[in-house]
Amino acid sequence: MKKLAAVLIFFVMAGLLAGCATNPNRITEQNAIAGDQLYIADHYKEKLAAMKLVEVAAMPYFHSPFIVVVADGAGQQSAVIFRDDATTTKVPLPVAYEQITRMVQQRGFDLSTEASRWNLHLFEINGKLYWEIGDGQGELVMDIEGHEAADPFEQDELNGTSS
Repeated sequence: MKKLAAVLIFFVMAGLLAGCATNPNRITEQNAIAGDQLYIADHYKEKLAAMKLVEVAAMPYFHSPFIVVVADGAGQQSAVIFRDDATTTKVPLPVAYEQITRMVQQRGFDLSTEASRWNLHLFEINGKLYWEIGDGQGELVMDIEGHEAADPFEQDELNGTSS
């Protein structure tokens, strides 16, 4: 009888542990580190299709705006900026995304994997767009023409404004 009770207790414990492992609300290490969800504009792919634009690279961040690098039928690239107030802006990019990634790699940053490419962001700060990458080893900020720029976040703090 004691063996049967021990076996039953074992199965109950195993079932409880299995239930904990499949709980969709549990906090994973990635959730604990990442914290907030990325802001991605609702139905943005349909909106791009309506504008006859093709996504080249999405640049989600933790808050609005959501920026997508796109190409039109002629291959001209732009940044489409989706804001949380439902406004959308299209800004022509003088330097293509692929050229920017080559410039970033030439400066020693690794973009060989999808995960490393997520470190490259296009930000809008005070109405201007900036490319930014930081990989824990270094940081690079460039304007949309690919020229190195001073960190616009620090400039905002020096000027007493916020982005």
